[in-house]
Amino acid sequence: MRVTDLAVRPTKGATPERVMEISCDPESGVIGDHGTSRRRQITLLSAEQWQTACTEVGCDVAWTTRRANLFISGGEFTEKHSGKRFRIGEVLIHIHGELVPCQQMEDQQLGLLSALQPDWRGGLHGEIIESGTIRPGDTVELIG
Repeated sequence: MRVTDLAVRPTKGATPERVMEISCDPESGVIGDHGTSRRRQITLLSAEQWQTACTEVGCDVAWTTRRANLFISGGEFTEKHSGKRFRIGEVLIHIHGELVPCQQMEDQQLGLLSALQPDWRGGLHGEIIESGTIRPGDTVELIG
């Protein structure tokens, strides 16, 4: 799997802004992103699962609508990833679980909420364990 695109939301409720790199650290999470909890410092979305959801709703919706930080291509996320660690670029991330879609997805596109609910299509959330920078093209390596 590889990082395809990156985004941050500088303030709560802001439209996600695509960026060329993301800096991360265990204390702050994604630098420049709005407040996060310790267990939900960074969010990951599979390009393949996003496309499946878009196909179900019958239109292409920008991935940033999901409000995730990392758009990952080359694989799908499942419950087997919960509790695992990913090395992405210089950053080590501990995955805590599924990024459960909310009503805002339905507000953005009719049917999107239900299209994201099965099979962990909504993505993953995790905690930064080791600081570093993530850029498009970086490999996503499952550590265990």
